[in-house]
Amino acid sequence: MTADKYFVVEPGAKPHGPYPLAEIAGLLASGTVTPQAKLRRVDDGEEQDITAPSPKIIDIELPEPPRPPPRGTEQLPILAPHAKPADDPPARRALKPADHPRPPIKLIATVAGVVTLAAGGVALGVALRHSAPESGVKEALVRVTTPVGAGTGFLIDGPDEYAYVATANHLVDRGERVLVERDVNVSTKRTYVEAYPETEIVASDADADLAIIRIKNVDAGRFHRLALAKEPVKDAKIFSFGYPGSSLAKHAGLVSKDGKILSLVMFPAYDERYARVLRENAVDGLLVSTDIEPGFSGGPTVNEAGQVVGVNVTKDRAHVGQNGAVSVLALRNLLAKVKPASERAEPKAADVVALLKRVQSEYLLLPIEERSRVRETEFLAAADLPALRQFVNEIRREERNTDNAFISKLHLSGQAALGMYFARLPGNLLETYRAPATRTAISTCALANQRLTSFLGDLDASVGKRRNQPLADTCDELGVRPLAWDLAAATLQWDGKEKDYTVTKIDRMDDDGRVYRASVRISGAANLIEVWIGVEQGQPRLKLFDTAENLYAIDSPRTVSSSVLQGTWGMKRPRVTDAVDKEAEVESEETLSISIGEEHKVSILYTTTQHYFMAGKKTTVFRCNGKRTMESGLAQSFTGTLENGVVIGVPEKPAETVGADGEACGARRHADQIVAVKLVGDQLYLYHTDGSSYPETAQLTKQ
Repeated sequence: MTADKYFVVEPGAKPHGPYPLAEIAGLLASGTVTPQAKLRRVDDGEEQDITAPSPKIIDIELPEPPRPPPRGTEQLPILAPHAKPADDPPARRALKPADHPRPPIKLIATVAGVVTLAAGGVALGVALRHSAPESGVKEALVRVTTPVGAGTGFLIDGPDEYAYVATANHLVDRGERVLVERDVNVSTKRTYVEAYPETEIVASDADADLAIIRIKNVDAGRFHRLALAKEPVKDAKIFSFGYPGSSLAKHAGLVSKDGKILSLVMFPAYDERYARVLRENAVDGLLVSTDIEPGFSGGPTVNEAGQVVGVNVTKDRAHVGQNGAVSVLALRNLLAKVKPASERAEPKAADVVALLKRVQSEYLLLPIEERSRVRETEFLAAADLPALRQFVNEIRREERNTDNAFISKLHLSGQAALGMYFARLPGNLLETYRAPATRTAISTCALANQRLTSFLGDLDASVGKRRNQPLADTCDELGVRPLAWDLAAATLQWDGKEKDYTVTKIDRMDDDGRVYRASVRISGAANLIEVWIGVEQGQPRLKLFDTAENLYAIDSPRTVSSSVLQGTWGMKRPRVTDAVDKEAEVESEETLSISIGEEHKVSILYTTTQHYFMAGKKTTVFRCNGKRTMESGLAQSFTGTLENGVVIGVPEKPAETVGADGEACGARRHADQIVAVKLVGDQLYLYHTDGSSYPETAQLTKQ
């Protein structure tokens, strides 16, 4: 059977595909493709009648046919022969949405006892190397693939009739779609891959770096599963299995390595993102003599009986980079938490209240310096992580944009516009993401990346090569956890004080029963707010984005009484050394007068006054007035509309200098192009910017 690919060209329609001939035959037999269609070969554009690849060309004998589960909704695998690699990696192609409608995967024909499959996608096969004496182990091995990487997993028995895969948590903890691929040997010279894209994470343990995947609606009886040993034994002979993922790997495909268990140890709980130990002696583990390569992560280490004694980790950092595996004891503990698929239940009001109280007590109440030590997935839906990472990427891009033409009408840079966008959120303005510790970590990472990129560029230039792709910016990851805290606080309208929660209504928002919207009353708030909930691993998790990936907290209803907001607000800043003139000291006063008219139209008078004192020699004076003291300031008028608890104001007229020396010395600060005003508790927060930079914050009290 040829491995050539063809586009299918229906009369009067655009080509779709490409498909291998075996798949086209299935599409033809199912009636998905009409006999009037033409085939166009991928490489030479040649056309031929669709009737050429008839079902009789499928002459392979597959393993035992899949048995559909009782519900009759079994997912059959995407099946494809070994083929020439394309530009995109197989995993990325398999995970990409199709550019055209694809038929569902289904059993379509049986010819002379041979099962023919029509599939809605393609995955590539790899050669399987027989490198260990345990004949049953290799049939239970799978590749676990996401859009950003791949590792190993293995099939195990679960709590019901469906197929379950154990693997490493760090392979699947990003919230991305997970593809499970399994090699199928048709003959000694031909290997196929079954690819299962419909999967879900049903249990995970970040400390132990373990996860369990359920392959949806696929009967476990189709596969060989590995038994779990009662416990590992020191000095026992072992075999470690995996799919090496390094470009330095000597062999492609499945590899096994034999060795022995050197010792039974306790691993620390390790935070991969911040490269630090969270807790010592947290996880049962074993040190092994086998060399665990990149790509082995999540694969099994088995004893001579083929029973799992551990799950591979790349390197054990607590024992000077020795090869290690998480003990089967930790895997047994995690497996015990997995519930049958039939036990999925909708969250109740009490479940949502318990979640929100836990988010408050164990997450929101943390001081800024401790927030990065808590993994966001302990409280937030992992399904939000891709959108959150994209959000961080966009924020970092606009933070570098200081061009006031970004929003030319308002003379705002991307940096300024970004700050005004977030000012519309409830609560403080990104207090964790903008904290010095977070900014320092991201800046240090960016500088290191810049130096490495420059170094690699110099190396390429020295050999006359050009880098086709820039070094990936990994620094975004350092912003994910701080931003997650800030957005969780905004979602629950957090003002630093403990709240009580009452859930009045819960609506299901998707067909799968994974996303819900709860109407929540928060003590001290005038309005009910909407809180989106994701159900993952049988537990409710707080969602930051709705089903359209919108940050719904922006539009969360907040009613502010006009009588509370209008009036005079003020603050004083103590005397400090002037940032520009180190021989002078300055103290300042800021006053904000707010009046609200019809249709929530708001007028704002913002006055700042600075008092400067010459702190140097007695003969030193300010040039503008010849004195040792100076008073100047700026009065600015803005107009806006009170909308959802926030006023965004733009200049009503040009700013005016004020103060005893204002006319002679002028204002020593730029006029603002835009301001935002909102209440947080009993404090008024003012955000203001001259349009080129991120907004400054002033916290005022009512006079």
